[in-house]
Amino acid sequence: MRNSRRRALVLGLLLAALVAVGYGVYLASDAGRLPWRDEPTRIAITPAVDAPLVATPEASPAAAQGAEAASPAAAQDAPACWDEEPVDEDGLLQWSEPPGMVIDPETTGYVATLQTNRGGITIELLARDAPVTVNNIVCLARNNYYEETPFHRVLAGFVIQSGDPTGTGAGGPGYQIEDELPESLDYTRGMLAMANAGPNTNGSQFFVVLADLRGQLPKNYTIFGTVTEGMEVVDEIAAVPVEPSQSGEPSSPTEDVILEQVTIEETAPPPVRIAIGATVVVVEGGTTLRSAPGGDGGVLVAELEAGTELVALADPEELDDASWRLVRDPASRNVGYVPAADVEGT
Repeated sequence: MRNSRRRALVLGLLLAALVAVGYGVYLASDAGRLPWRDEPTRIAITPAVDAPLVATPEASPAAAQGAEAASPAAAQDAPACWDEEPVDEDGLLQWSEPPGMVIDPETTGYVATLQTNRGGITIELLARDAPVTVNNIVCLARNNYYEETPFHRVLAGFVIQSGDPTGTGAGGPGYQIEDELPESLDYTRGMLAMANAGPNTNGSQFFVVLADLRGQLPKNYTIFGTVTEGMEVVDEIAAVPVEPSQSGEPSSPTEDVILEQVTIEETAPPPVRIAIGATVVVVEGGTTLRSAPGGDGGVLVAELEAGTELVALADPEELDDASWRLVRDPASRNVGYVPAADVEGT
């Protein structure tokens, strides 16, 4: 009796081992892998919000002198982004590789208009900070990739996300581009950044930041633009009612919110943005260093001659219809405000 039980136990263990080995072979095969486009694209989320900013299947979470908005004809005259024609997979355009570089951040500025069914949103594209990402957005827009694309993820007080024509959070253009992670930039209200599924997995999905997320959202998402007009449209989209998504996150809009078209306008290049901590130089005519911003702000700290080198301590502040910058004079160690127009980056 004991021998029978022992033989049955041994046979059972052998059978279990064979099943485990077979399952391991299956997982290692192509049949056992989930393709990237079937996985959600999310952005890693803040501690206060249990929802990552991703860009895969249920993924996460950017006017110048005489320039004219890009028309279809103008887009046809623009340099070709790809040597190949896209493959149309059930209405989703796919390319086998990222676009070639067709933008020139040093000589040209780029403005994107996101036309939605709730109104228009104007975006200054930060081509100097994220040239590869902006080039990607420009090329996708000029090839009508974003036409009739839903905002598939809405998290009030956090982000709104779009860029996937399938509306699932799993769609992409068929390729991925590398990160251009922010150094001096951060996730403040109105900034645009790429959603991703991990390092260097950017495709087409992006999100607009609804609040000041500095220190809450890790710098894992390429910042490529900032809203200059239409923030009220962003807020209207953020206020639409939502229901649980397939993952259970309360972020799936119950009303249609559609990105109808993205157009690109080429402008004069924007002024070089002065990074915090960078050296600035007082322009011809000199300036005054004051203890507070404004025409009569605080007290006079020092008169500064042209050519004086200062260190920028913060982004400009707007006050009394003028822009003021907090700086430090390394020579005297004085700290104060100067008119932003009175200094320039080196």
